[in-house]
Amino acid sequence: MPFFKGDDGGDDSEITNALVALRKRLVKEITTEQIAAMPKMVWKITSTYQCLIRRTIEAADGMRMARNVGNLLTAITMGRSLVETGAIVRNLADGIKKAVEARDTDALDEAVMHAGFATRDDVMLAERPEYKATNIITMVERMDKSLFGDKTPRLRGAYDFLSEFAHPNHFGILGLYSKTVASEYRIEFGNAAEKKQNILPNLRITSSMIWLVEVAGKEIDRLMPKIRAFVPK
Repeated sequence: MPFFKGDDGGDDSEITNALVALRKRLVKEITTEQIAAMPKMVWKITSTYQCLIRRTIEAADGMRMARNVGNLLTAITMGRSLVETGAIVRNLADGIKKAVEARDTDALDEAVMHAGFATRDDVMLAERPEYKATNIITMVERMDKSLFGDKTPRLRGAYDFLSEFAHPNHFGILGLYSKTVASEYRIEFGNAAEKKQNILPNLRITSSMIWLVEVAGKEIDRLMPKIRAFVPK
């Protein structure tokens, strides 16, 4: 089943199944009773990941719906957001795994707090400068290295491509909304079908973030008993 309407580029069942799985992970709340019964670190991890799931689903839904109706700018913008969210999730999962292996409560707390509270807001940073957000391109590059073990810019390449269209520069203005037919001395406007197809491969790469966020969820599930075993009650 294709993730995007009219896309015959391959089998997207892993992506669509991962999106279904993420929706099933959603919970309405962590109740007072649940918080009282679990270690603080457990509900902090659960809360942060619940919010990241929602951000992933909204970005994925927005990207797919926008592309399916021909709104390329929104599809591109949501695609970039999906890559950025995937980078945060991967960094969080890696940080949790490393902290659990070392049984390091402080490192575990730092990984979770930085995922949820990282900011560039001057007012917040005046109080908590340790939460200054890492440049998002650095996070995307870390994700590439974490996933593939080298510095080849696979996801960074797709992110950069989409960024050129998301920003109001040549590709985001003339490139996205006009086509010069030089042989006929005329200019066409709008999102031509060929532009939708040219952008599609990078949106397909971006959709892999849905799978990545679900895999991170499985990894956190696997580590949770070990976390409960060493963090303060």
